[in-house]
Amino acid sequence: MTRVVLRGLATRRLRTFLSAFAVVLGVALVTGALTLGGALKDASGKLKTSAYDGTAAVVSAPSGFTSDDLSANATIPERTAARVAAVDGVAVAAPEILDEAKVIDRHGDPVGGGPYFGMGIDAQAAGTERVNPLRLVEGRWAAGPGQVVLDQGTAEKEHLRLGAKVRIAAQGPARTFTLAGIASFGEVKTLGTATVAAFDLRTAQDLFGKPGQIDDVLVAADRGQDAGALRTRLSGALGGAVAVQTARDQDRFDLVGGLDGFVGFLEGFLIAFGAVAVLVGAMTIANALGLTVAQRARELALLRATGASRGQVLRSVVLEAGVIGALGTAMGIGAGYGLASGLMALMKSFGLELPTDGLSLAGSTVAVAAITGVGTTLLASLAPAVRATHVPPVAALRDGASAALSPRGGRRSTIAGIALGVLGLAIVGYGMFAGGMTGTERLASLAPGTLALLLGVAMLSRHAVVPLARLLGRPGARVGGVAGRLAQRNTMRNPRRTASTAAALMVGVALVTFVAMLATGLKQSATGEIGDTVRSEQVIVGADGWSPVSAKTAQAARDAGATTVSSIAVDEARAFDAKTYVAGVDPATFSKVYDYQWKDGSDATLRSLHGDGALVRDDFATKHDLKTGSRFTVMAADGSKLRLRVAGIVDGSPIDTMGLGSVTVDRKAFDATFAQRRAKLVLVSGASAAALDRTLAAFPDAQRLTPDELADEVGKSVDSILGLVTVLLALAILISVLGIVNTLALGVAERTKELGMLRAVGMSRRQLRRMVRHEGALTAVVGAALGIGLGMALAAIVTVALADQGLVLAVPVGTILAYVAAAALAGVVAAALPARRAGRLPVLGALAHE
Repeated sequence: MTRVVLRGLATRRLRTFLSAFAVVLGVALVTGALTLGGALKDASGKLKTSAYDGTAAVVSAPSGFTSDDLSANATIPERTAARVAAVDGVAVAAPEILDEAKVIDRHGDPVGGGPYFGMGIDAQAAGTERVNPLRLVEGRWAAGPGQVVLDQGTAEKEHLRLGAKVRIAAQGPARTFTLAGIASFGEVKTLGTATVAAFDLRTAQDLFGKPGQIDDVLVAADRGQDAGALRTRLSGALGGAVAVQTARDQDRFDLVGGLDGFVGFLEGFLIAFGAVAVLVGAMTIANALGLTVAQRARELALLRATGASRGQVLRSVVLEAGVIGALGTAMGIGAGYGLASGLMALMKSFGLELPTDGLSLAGSTVAVAAITGVGTTLLASLAPAVRATHVPPVAALRDGASAALSPRGGRRSTIAGIALGVLGLAIVGYGMFAGGMTGTERLASLAPGTLALLLGVAMLSRHAVVPLARLLGRPGARVGGVAGRLAQRNTMRNPRRTASTAAALMVGVALVTFVAMLATGLKQSATGEIGDTVRSEQVIVGADGWSPVSAKTAQAARDAGATTVSSIAVDEARAFDAKTYVAGVDPATFSKVYDYQWKDGSDATLRSLHGDGALVRDDFATKHDLKTGSRFTVMAADGSKLRLRVAGIVDGSPIDTMGLGSVTVDRKAFDATFAQRRAKLVLVSGASAAALDRTLAAFPDAQRLTPDELADEVGKSVDSILGLVTVLLALAILISVLGIVNTLALGVAERTKELGMLRAVGMSRRQLRRMVRHEGALTAVVGAALGIGLGMALAAIVTVALADQGLVLAVPVGTILAYVAAAALAGVVAAALPARRAGRLPVLGALAHE
């Protein structure tokens, strides 16, 4: 039987290749995701080793938590370093500044996408190399007010050489420095979107506005000194005025909490798309094997008649699938390694450059890919294999015997589809209406229900094929003449085949439609918030769209002749044992340029905001049962607490496009509690755009936008995410297109005699090719129609479930019509090869075909 299977695969080389290629793409995406994830984890591990493992202790200000913003954490007196150095067992006590500094390129834009590390450390001091995460690659360490050392990735990206002039933006106007040296962060060459600018300590204190202050002291222990015992001794000697931690616990570069979390999310994100591709590939393979079994009914019957048992027939089909899976997996693993580089380039093109130190194919990745590829293919073969065992030996005597689906099999498929659909609806219903769930938890609960619905609809789709083909095939029937009408009838003649072919495309299109609708709703929510609230003529925000700008930009706006300037500072806080954000505003100016939608209060409430008064967003108030007059406490990163009273409740979206957070207080109260001095945004009216651009030229890390332009920038960010997701889902759609090629090719082989008859009664080769192309287009459009309907339904369900998160329902009509057109075109392209083959069939040979 093994020789029979291998000979059959060799005979049907094109069919074998197309089926194997469906495995290739899914396995490649899984392999690429795991390879890229492994490279990122390796880079993350090296970064943590370089940054933390040589440091026995970090002495810093006591804090309630570590803020995401480097400039918002509390400082300690520089003299603390001398006290640390005096403790027995301390070999090195290096004072350090760690803040935010942006490297400005030759076009006046910040390099990278953050985080923007600005370090101050006297790297030339004896022993400092033990605690300094940077390793000098070229040049010398910065040792003066006009010198800077940059990370290797930034220097290479910007083609900077030693002695080059580099502009750095920090607390005030950008300054120019001379590039004294180039360093790597430990063993990692590139930090992705992050940049590092290192200065000597005095220069950093001046640049970041921290005279006589430092952020921490990095401690190295004497040789043989136990690090834990040293930390205990430091705590006793320094008292409660400072905190003594391990470097990993303090995590000043946010590598443990931030980078590791991001790497885990990204790997899961990519594997999810790989799973979609594998699912679509499995559906394609199951369909191809099912059609092959049906066409080989006479061959299978002959095997039975010559003594083959049912078990041997079943094993032959499973073996065929196993060989296809093994071939596809082998090619997919190789392609996946290359795809990992492609994924890095793809994400870089969408502004998401990643920190890596080279790619390598791990044994665990190969094992997972092999199990995924071969295992999925074998599972997909079970139903066709079982169907093959039902072919009776007597079928060998019948002309044109085929293993058609029995009515009982069709009923079982329908019952299973209904059961999956009901189960999916039940799970989705729970996810939508269960109480006490966060948005993330709600989404997680919706995922299995969505998968069940997808599979259920796929199994039931054959019942929708005939009416859909009748409706959607009318234009083709009218335009295509006889060829168009025959294509429509052929599509309707075998609804199960059409449905099984279209189902794979349906899954891909459903997910693309789902994502497009959610993205459109998110964009409308975000941009609508800007249009409803911002009343200023201009908005000053970070050049990257998210990081804060120098507080001095407000004065620059006044220098430009602005009549109203309102600077808003935002900092991270803790309230009710959870992270939140607090905004500090000047009520007198903010009320002129920002229009709150009030739930409880009025503009007068904002104008009179002072002292312990706070405005809270309605979702925050609802979650914590707050009403006007209620009291609550927020805590800053340094542990300072601010006792607040709810003065008003405003209507706001948790999406929080403007980034103002859940709580707004008077700027004086904010400055007395929080360390953040940079502005999240500055709202400006009364100054011309040209005058503002002139005064802001000294602040290249800031940009001036109108409210409409700000909304456009937000929309572009959403579109960028949508584009990335669509590209990844396109792999699954490509697999489904291969399924259409496979089905049409099998259909041409199965209908050889029929096609010969059509040629004999006068149909031209051109008409025959057109008929096959129409079939491909109609099959694809049917799949797209099912997918769009299902995707819209799923998007509506999720939107309703997340309505309290500010998401609105929006239908991107133009995008959906483009999907339909693209599906039709994909069907035509998929049909090109089968159509060409059909057109080349000799009439007499086709008529004599059995």
